[in-house]
Amino acid sequence: MIKNLVVVLTALALNGTAAVALPPGVHVNKVARTVTIDRGTMTFVRPVQHVPKDSKIIFSNIDYLYPKGMYFCCYGFDIAGPDSALGFQVWTAIAFTPKKSGDVTEIEAGIGYLEGDNTINFGIWSDSNGLPGAELAGTDETVSQTIGECCAVVTFKKKVSVNAGTQYWVVASTDSTNTTAFSSWLANSTDVVDVAKEAYNEGTGWVAESGLPAVNVTVYGK
Repeated sequence: MIKNLVVVLTALALNGTAAVALPPGVHVNKVARTVTIDRGTMTFVRPVQHVPKDSKIIFSNIDYLYPKGMYFCCYGFDIAGPDSALGFQVWTAIAFTPKKSGDVTEIEAGIGYLEGDNTINFGIWSDSNGLPGAELAGTDETVSQTIGECCAVVTFKKKVSVNAGTQYWVVASTDSTNTTAFSSWLANSTDVVDVAKEAYNEGTGWVAESGLPAVNVTVYGK
């Protein structure tokens, strides 16, 4: 299913809107696994690009050149634990393929807190037949920013090597220590033409999904 912004927003207005304990102006569509915010409810916060020392961009779809068009501040995809206000687990992932081999040092993503525990697990996973396979490195990250802000930053102490031309996944998930976590991963605005490879997991395994727009992320490495 292609996550077309216009179609999803229309569907949200017609059906599937979840009545959960969220701030005013925030709406959840359980069917589409998306979160939208009413215009004027949140304040746009311009992220500052932070390039780790001696690192380079391995992959990015966050456009830092246009400060008012880096990402959709008010539209994102769910990351939720099974005991969250959403009512079921949702993990979200996006695939990337490095052009050059290297070691991942840091990941930035526009993930904003909504409700419940404010901790998620963010990591690099291998690919298994076009879906997330095994976690290569991951860490629990406190989501201090609210929905509409950017960015959650994860630094890896463990060496995470990636090879040019090989597909990997950036995965945002929950675990047994943050079952009430509910956050939203904002969509990017750099490319709303080409479909991205994404996947979601509602507790029964990974399911491939075409993302348009895709969740925003930058992967740095050496």
